Amino acid sequence: MTFEEYKADFERFCEIKTPELLAICKKNYESYMVHLASQEYFEPVNLEEENDDYRKKLYKILGLHNIEENELYCLINASFKPERLLTISQQAENFILKDIALVKSYWEQYYVNEPSPVLDIIVRELTLPERLGKQLYNILLTTIMKSKKSESRWFSIDGVHYILQTLKDGKRICAQKISPNEDSRSGKITSLLNSLADSIVSGILDIEKLDSNLQMLS
Repeated sequence: MTFEEYKADFERFCEIKTPELLAICKKNYESYMVHLASQEYFEPVNLEEENDDYRKKLYKILGLHNIEENELYCLINASFKPERLLTISQQAENFILKDIALVKSYWEQYYVNEPSPVLDIIVRELTLPERLGKQLYNILLTTIMKSKKSESRWFSIDGVHYILQTLKDGKRICAQKISPNEDSRSGKITSLLNSLADSIVSGILDIEKLDSNLQMLS
């Protein structure tokens, strides 16, 4: 988006009649462009320093810390929906995608102080051909390794929280994103993850569509 396009949109709500208003518009535009740029990448996060009691318990319930070498995990934590963990690992000549999903949202139960929370979990699996599995694995691994701290001052207080995790030389490395713009690279990655989760649940995988999405992200 050019500044003139942003300015035209700004003036739909506030006509720019003074230099002060023009300066505000320019500052807002710069902030918006920084935010758009930040949507292209995930941000590093250290789960070892997590001090939120709900999250610490959730990670334990779903086994987020059970990851082994040559595995990738993705936690999908959506507000008011059951939390789930996607895992990807290679077995023989194929890659195994596993969906570990709570039957009932733990977040809802935790915040109403449910004395006996329902922690039932459904585990489903789907096999990916080696070529597609390796592409997916490498895309997610690159996303983690290229994560960087956001310079944007915008923040989300609600939405879907995604955490990618792997082990490198025995060290846990994680990256996160919260409800990224759908048109951004991060948004396309999270959309792909949601699509794969749906495929695992249904047992139906559109190989051609997956191949096309992976090629676009490679």
